[in-house]
Amino acid sequence: MKSFLKNLNLGAIVALLAIVGLTASWKNHENGKLAKKWYRVVDNGSGNSNKIIVEEYPGGTPSTPCASSDVTQPLCAIQLELPATPPSFPFTLQDAINNSYPQGERAHLNDE
Repeated sequence: MKSFLKNLNLGAIVALLAIVGLTASWKNHENGKLAKKWYRVVDNGSGNSNKIIVEEYPGGTPSTPCASSDVTQPLCAIQLELPATPPSFPFTLQDAINNSYPQGERAHLNDE
């Protein structure tokens, strides 16, 4: 019986350490992501492969003439959550989709 209790205690300690380890690794995984930022897009036509993400948006947030929500106009900026070590620029919107980078808002050129 003593042996059973000793093994039970050892098993509980191992389980507790496993839970702590998984919790710590999950927290570190979440810290490896950056907040969503705006990126400038060059729209070379239809299809995600023709939308080239070239750099972080100058000034941080799109403004005129890239401030429309009219999806019939060319895409000029997009919010993305890239990993802590981001891909090298330029890359396509299709690359971002293929790599499961979370997307946020989109901005389009004003039609004026």
